[in-house]
This record gives sequence, C-alpha cells and structure tokens, in this order.
Amino acid sequence: MALSSSSRTDLQSLCSTWFYPKYTCYSAFAVLSFVYTISVHALFQCGVVTKPKIQCASSKTNRISQSIPQSQRVAIVTGSNTGVGLETAKQLVLDHDFCVILACRSGAKARAAAEAINSQADASKQGRAVFLQECDLSSFASVKAFAETVHSRYDKIDVLVNNAGLNTTGRTEDGYDLLFQACFLGHFLLTNLMFDLFPLDGSGRIVNLSSIKHHFPSNYTGFVSFDESYWRSSALLAYRRNESYPNAKQAAIFFTLELNRRYSGRVRAFAANPGAVNSSIWRSANLQWLVIPLFRLIFLTTEQGAATSVAAAVGDFDNNNDFYLQPYWMPESARRKAPFPVLEMLGPFIGYRFIQPRLPSSQAGSDAAGEALWKVSEELTGLPFDGDMETKVKSENLKASTSTTEQQGRASGAPAITSTSGSTTIIRRGKADASTKGPTRPAMGLITNTAPTRKKKEN
Repeated sequence: MALSSSSRTDLQSLCSTWFYPKYTCYSAFAVLSFVYTISVHALFQCGVVTKPKIQCASSKTNRISQSIPQSQRVAIVTGSNTGVGLETAKQLVLDHDFCVILACRSGAKARAAAEAINSQADASKQGRAVFLQECDLSSFASVKAFAETVHSRYDKIDVLVNNAGLNTTGRTEDGYDLLFQACFLGHFLLTNLMFDLFPLDGSGRIVNLSSIKHHFPSNYTGFVSFDESYWRSSALLAYRRNESYPNAKQAAIFFTLELNRRYSGRVRAFAANPGAVNSSIWRSANLQWLVIPLFRLIFLTTEQGAATSVAAAVGDFDNNNDFYLQPYWMPESARRKAPFPVLEMLGPFIGYRFIQPRLPSSQAGSDAAGEALWKVSEELTGLPFDGDMETKVKSENLKASTSTTEQQGRASGAPAITSTSGSTTIIRRGKADASTKGPTRPAMGLITNTAPTRKKKEN
C-alpha cells in the first residue's frame, strides 16, 4: 500500500535528526580534535585530570563473556588480510583461541595473513586462522559463493565481524555504489547468509564496523531523513570519492540496532568505531607524502584500532542498551548522548568505551529508520532476511545464483591450515559420513537442502 503524501512527510520527520554537514564542518572539527588531543594529554601529564586505565578484551583482568561456549569457537572476519581486520583476527586467534576464517578479496594475501598468524600461535591450543576462498564484499555473487563454502565445511559460527571497507569509488557489477556495497550491502547479505549458523543458545555475536564519519552525512544541510529514499539513494547514486562512506557507516549503526530489535535473544550485535587508525585503508589517499607521516604520528596503531572489535566479539557486557563502542577517553557527561564529534575524532586511547551514537531524537524514529534500511537492503540484495531457523526457505533466485558459482567456489577453496601438533580445525571436508555422531541442526534451506552434522573428533 502506497504511503500518502502526508504519511510520507510524517515518516521523514520521524526518521530525521540533526547531523553535522560534511562540507562545512568536518575539516574544521579535525583541526579542533588535534588541539583537543594535545590539551588533554597535557592535563594528564600535569595531574589535573586522572589518566584513565586502558581496558582491552585481551587484558587479563577484563571479563570475557561466559555466554560464549569456551569450546572451539569460530569467527569470520572480513577484510582480515591487512589493517584493523588482520589485527582483529590475530587477537581472536592468539588471545582468545578462536578458529578465524579470513574473508578477503585477495586469496594470496589471505593465505599469507593466515600463515603469519599461525606462525605465532601456540601449537598446544586450538586457535588458528584459515582461508577457504575469496570473498569480495562488492560482489553479491562472491559473497554467496563464500557463504556456500562456509556452510559446506562448518557446523556453526560464533562471531561475525563485518570489518571490510574501501576508500575509493565507482560502480559494482551489481549496479550499486562501490563503496556503499563493499562497506554495507555486502555485509548485510553475508550476515543474512550466515545467520542460521549462529548457535541457537543466543551466544552469537555480530560486530559491524562504523566510524566517526557517521556524524557527517554527505549532504549540504544538517537535517537528514533516514527514510527509504535516503538509503536507496546512498546505494544507487554514484558519489564522488568517499561521499557514500558516512552513509554506509550510518547504515552499520542502524543495522546493529535492527538486529538487536528483531533478534534479541538470538544474537547480540554491536557497532564498533575503531577510531582514526593508521592502516592500509589510506593507501588511496591524496597527498600521501604529507598525510601518511602525519597519520603515523597522531593516529592509533592497528592493534589499538582492533580493541573495540575484539571487545565486542568476546566481552561480557550486562547492559543490553550498550551497543556502540569507540576507543577514546572523554568526559563522563559526554557518554550519555551523542558527543560533540571532536571528542570522538581523536583523543587519548582508552581501549574501548560505550557511548551513544548520533540517532533520531526518539526511539520510534530510530526504529523507523532501521526498518527503512532493512527493507531497502532486502530489496537491493534480492534476498529476504529471515532469522527463523525452523522455517527459513530462501527464494529461487538464491538457489540459481549459488548453483552458478558452486563449481567455482569449490575449486578455489584452499585446504585448511592445521596446527604443527597435528590437531585440526573443526571444519568438515566433503559430505558427512553416515555414521557420524553428534547433534544436527534444522535444514538450512539456505545454501544446501540438508543439515550438516558434526564430525567426530580425531584421536
């Protein structure tokens, strides 16, 4: 049923909120954030302000979630061959004993990353990094082929970290803005395709990478309406370089909210701002001779930038209203609502801290914006998102698309990397033997028509 003009206006008003226009505010705020950072560090040194204790999920004193089973846990980290994604995968393997699937565009780089991580792993533990096949988030066909391979080899996924991003522009083979599809739409589709692999006990985690840029939409006014037309335009319009990046990072936040609203008790989702990180995402930046040395001086390291993602993946957090993490210290009063952006652009590194992102002024507005994003994302990816594991039946267009990529996906899958002690990861190779013991899940109806079974442990 089509909305009337008045209803559409009411919806736009409900979904709207004030943002800082990128073209008039961002550069000025960046300068202010640099001054702010130097000033706060000076106050710490003089003892005027107490220097905060850094809290990270890798800390011995930090609580690790007891809701996540401590048996072999499996995570997928996209964009994990470099930068924050690589460091996130590394920490999950080395510090938290995860089997981490590296989901990357480049198979060669992913294999090299897996080998580098595993060379540092303790042979007596289960934690390992593995590479299955390429996963290009800017290609729906690539995402579907990757999802099919994961389903053919794994019984469950405990954590999905939607980390991959780009710092360029263009149009994808699917017809959408390259940056928006790689940063958001591809992750929406991947989350959809992986959802039935999350444990039924509600211990699964989804981590969506956001950014300070969510404060700065790509428009010329500060009043933004997060209705369907806004999200559709973000995906369909070919912006100049970086102009759809804030929209994609806003989408990550609303996607997180909507996952928690729709599937509370099924999974828990977080949005993580890694901070300003000196990573390879700046490899396409202009004036590299100037910006790279500057970024190295004032930006976070990739290890620091991974703190929010890792904390969201494994931390034990009691307050269900906490969902957005950022890595900088700020005054306590600034945490109660969306802070002045300068406080979140740079600052003293603290590990992670929960704050409120910039959202519509009412809960109803946030819900309406999330629903609009969800509807448009289903439309653009061509696949309804259904979290009901018992009755999930995907559309015929998915079956057709996966069948065309089936042979290619299997051919490109690399063997799993095993530990030096001979212990293997928990992936299955080929079809499960009829005598295999262990629990089975309901039929997926998603990638295959039969539920996989758990492989016997090898002696």
